[in-house]
Amino acid sequence: MFYFINQILTFLSLKFSACQTNPLRFGRWLIVLAITWLLLSGCQDWSTIAPGSTELSVTITDTGFQPETWRVPAGTQVTLHLKNEGQSIHNWTLMARPVKTPFTPQDNANILFQVSVKPGETKTTHLTTPKAPMAYQVLSTAPGDAENGLMATLVVVAAGSGN
Repeated sequence: MFYFINQILTFLSLKFSACQTNPLRFGRWLIVLAITWLLLSGCQDWSTIAPGSTELSVTITDTGFQPETWRVPAGTQVTLHLKNEGQSIHNWTLMARPVKTPFTPQDNANILFQVSVKPGETKTTHLTTPKAPMAYQVLSTAPGDAENGLMATLVVVAAGSGN
């Protein structure tokens, strides 16, 4: 990756040094760079992704969630099927804001939704997704879980957006 960036910068520096004698060439390069930046700046607009499912199946192990990313429409009731294949109690916790590990009691104020699942248990529950389209952090708040990789992402997209 760094090699690729270095090659681009080298190429641009050669082109810009040639532009010192011809200001029009500099202007053209500037326009090309501006258009490229504008095109690439919208590559991760979560609000334009096609709406996701209203039913999620999640497997929880002692080392993570499967899958690790889900896509759901905003402000919609979603059915959540959780299966704990781990050796200890885990939970599926949706956070309003990302938290750093380890999870602390102060982080409880950011919990939007939480459900616990015992080892070997399968549980079905419902949640209403947040109305704001964005990527939300999901983790297990049990001691040591987030540090062991029980973290995931719930991508909420604007209802009705996309094709």
